[in-house]
Amino acid sequence: MPQQNFLEQSRSICPHCRHVLRWYELIPVVSYLLQFAKCRHCQQLISPIYPLIELSTAFLFMLSYHFFGLSTACLLSLFFVSLLMIVIITDIRYLLIPDRLLLCFTPLLLFMRLLETPTPWYDIIWGSLLGFVLLLLIILLSRGGMGAGDMKLMAVIGIVIGWKGVLLTLSIASLLGLVLGYGLIALRLIHHKRPIPFAPFLAIAGLVAWFSGEPIIAYYLSFYP
Repeated sequence: MPQQNFLEQSRSICPHCRHVLRWYELIPVVSYLLQFAKCRHCQQLISPIYPLIELSTAFLFMLSYHFFGLSTACLLSLFFVSLLMIVIITDIRYLLIPDRLLLCFTPLLLFMRLLETPTPWYDIIWGSLLGFVLLLLIILLSRGGMGAGDMKLMAVIGIVIGWKGVLLTLSIASLLGLVLGYGLIALRLIHHKRPIPFAPFLAIAGLVAWFSGEPIIAYYLSFYP
């Protein structure tokens, strides 16, 4: 689907026959199972990534409650998870991170983060700036090997996880991209000339940093007394 058409699409559709999906075709996981992983109209297979993302989102929502209980931090976590799950889908499916998506979530995340009164408060600013600048340098040095959408996404992630979390996120994402990227190429599941979306690696790494960043960083620093 062209990027412009994707951005202008207001209703969920089948990517094969373009049928506008009804509400009962959009029930997470349940509709996928009841329809035997096929579109009801054209009988084309539905990608398993959709129920996988739906199950992952449900698990991360429960994890948010487990970590933060009924609190502002939990609400922040739900917004953060929702953004990153959507980004994973759009980047894998369309190689695109819509600006309007980031613009929608950024004020919400910033507001919720400020309510959390992080210590120090300017960690929000440093995290966002560091995420933006580091990805900008990578884009310049790689001569466009990474998209501007990844740079803007990293700036938003930095608002939530701070500058230490940004460094951890980039380290984990780079490792994931190296191992999984070359692994998929070696297994011939993707062609070596096909662009590999990097945002899913950033999203996964950002979630690891959000839920487990502090103990990981503490463990790493324990080697440097």
